[in-house]
Amino acid sequence: MDTRVEVKPEAALTEDEWRQIGQAVKAADWRRGGPPGPTYAYAPMRWRVLLFVGGELAAHVGIDEREVTVGGRPVRVGTVGGVSTVPAWQGRGLATLALDTALAFIRNELGAPFGFLTCRDHLVPFYARRGWRLLLVPVRFAQPATGCVELARPYEAMVSPCGNAAWPEGDVDLRGLLV
Repeated sequence: MDTRVEVKPEAALTEDEWRQIGQAVKAADWRRGGPPGPTYAYAPMRWRVLLFVGGELAAHVGIDEREVTVGGRPVRVGTVGGVSTVPAWQGRGLATLALDTALAFIRNELGAPFGFLTCRDHLVPFYARRGWRLLLVPVRFAQPATGCVELARPYEAMVSPCGNAAWPEGDVDLRGLLV
């Protein structure tokens, strides 16, 4: 299997790469599963992990960084979103490779001590098997129409350490749009 993985700034993506990302995310239908949940506005991502197999995009992860507060204290995180694998390539470890690449970028390039993501509840076991930890505290974030809201089921928030630091205790405020 001829694979190539790269992290690119969003501004450097070609039209063809944007097209492939859109198709991959839509085809993977990463929001499906379980009852419908609230519709949220999401923050943009500044970098993209692109995993190609034979020249075609097979998996994708978006990355950004921000300072959140946990228990009122600032914490830098690398955010992860839009994790998707084209259905024909699912079950082959490509999402894991893309996630590992994203966490390495967060650790080595961004210098953030944690990765942070939100996902549908049925995806929690997938991320947990890869070392992500479920947050069992309220997670607040901004929404254009309603201001500050709290993450509601069927969505969950998870963190992954990028080093030896322990995630602090307390409620989380993303201080911006959902990731």
